[in-house]
Amino acid sequence: MKESKQSLPALKKTFQKNLSELLATTGFKSKKDRLIECESNGIKQIIHLAFVDNKSENFTSLIINLAVRINQIEEIATACSWADDLTAKEKKDMATLGVQIGKLLGKGQLRWDIHNDAECETVAEDVFILLKEVGIPYLKEHSDMNAILKRFESESFNEWHALLGSRAIKLPIILILLNKTEESKVEFTRQYKLLLDSEEYLAPAYPKFVSEVCNRMNIINPMRELDE
Repeated sequence: MKESKQSLPALKKTFQKNLSELLATTGFKSKKDRLIECESNGIKQIIHLAFVDNKSENFTSLIINLAVRINQIEEIATACSWADDLTAKEKKDMATLGVQIGKLLGKGQLRWDIHNDAECETVAEDVFILLKEVGIPYLKEHSDMNAILKRFESESFNEWHALLGSRAIKLPIILILLNKTEESKVEFTRQYKLLLDSEEYLAPAYPKFVSEVCNRMNIINPMRELDE
């Protein structure tokens, strides 16, 4: 008798349940939208389950994304006019930085194929081991502003931790929150030049963003002549 298979949505639901149960001892809880999260003191550690479906053969491929959201940074960032077109949910869900677990390992995009209930269990066990060894340590390390600052300031910065525009927004804010005001002024100008050089879509709105952040944080705007 041929084994019956779950539908792809049911398969994903079963996998998330299995992985969430394994992660429960680490403080992570299953959420909507394929998310498994751990939140404390305004910092959210996020494991996102991305699935690529092969409908013709009735299986799905799993990709694991990791992210950290520091509310204090994101609330300042999204209060500015560049974010006016974002929905309240999009603002609430915005992460500070993140990475695919495969790229973190230097292996490109890792995928796990899931065909049935048995693989929901075995793949969950394999992913759980990798998360404990690599993923959760990454999330814990980058739940600190100083660690994110180090990552964003690095000459070997990789855009898969945060897009260029996202870094331009968040790096100066982090410096201000860490009481490095003078450094933030230099960084505002440097990031604007990087945005212009890369023809990044955010470049035209950046001077106004700088003005809004400086007004909010009560510091002198180093780019005030550009916003006039």
